[in-house]
Amino acid sequence: MGSFSVKKIKFGDTRTLRYICGMKKCLNCEIEYKYKRDASKFCSGRCRVAYNRKNPKQGVTPVQMQVLYNLAISALEEIKNIKPAELPSDYGRVDKIAVLKENGEVEPLRFNAPKIALKSFEQWQAAKMECETAEQWEVIKAGISAATNLTTKQKDLLIKYS
Repeated sequence: MGSFSVKKIKFGDTRTLRYICGMKKCLNCEIEYKYKRDASKFCSGRCRVAYNRKNPKQGVTPVQMQVLYNLAISALEEIKNIKPAELPSDYGRVDKIAVLKENGEVEPLRFNAPKIALKSFEQWQAAKMECETAEQWEVIKAGISAATNLTTKQKDLLIKYS
């Protein structure tokens, strides 16, 4: 008991009885349930929330990294516009920025630009209009080709119809 028989279906496709009946096992409570979508993983919203609370995602996502990068760039641009008279008296004393770890070690803070630059279609259009040399256009064209958030049609509009 507990094993399912295999049944032949049209076109020679072999599937288990569980698949034919539309049954899956919930990742949280491990009860079998009848699913409505192939991508479903949980029997209910309550189980999905409970599972995600038990298993939080670790690390920073690329989107979160892009947001942090954009905030850092905007902060640096604001600092650039500050007049020397507006600076605090102890400005310039900072030699380097570091992180103090729990064990007492000091680690220099490093910030690398994220690998994914999520520019919108409008931002790429503006960059294309501002480009002045062939070298700049090649760099922009490579960025457009590598952009993961643009559709093929948008890429064609930006590259082919320039």
